[in-house]
This record gives sequence, structure tokens and C-alpha cells, in this order.
Amino acid sequence: MKVLVIGGNGRVGPLLVDKLASPHQVLSGSRNPKPENNLDNIEQVYLDLLSNGKVVLMHDGNTPIDEALNQLQ
Repeated sequence: MKVLVIGGNGRVGPLLVDKLASPHQVLSGSRNPKPENNLDNIEQVYLDLLSNGKVVLMHDGNTPIDEALNQLQ
């Protein structure tokens, strides 16, 4: 399953990304992605929820996202 973690570089986000990465493909969404942290099943992506009232996600778009999580869930 491909999962988007919103706030992947926040306080709790990295822990959630690491925990989900074992069984899933994880997109770690952040306004400040760190591509150097990309692994086989973790992809750092640009995500801005406050961009002119629109959600902006920079992703290849080839694979649909199955689940989106934020650190408040």
C-alpha cells in the first residue's frame, strides 16, 4: 500500500514514517523535503497545505495514494 504521511519531517512524522516503511511504500510529505533521506520504500515529497488555499503535492503521480495520514490521527 502507498501511504502519504503529512508532516513527515515534523516531531512525530519521522517516527510514523519509519514504522510504516516496513510493510508499505511511504511518501513523506513536507514543505521542506529531504531527498537525501529517500530509501527504497520512503520518498520525500514536497507538500504544502497552505499554498493559496490549494493543496500542492509534488509527486510523480504514477501510483495512486491509498491512505493519507497526519500526525494528529
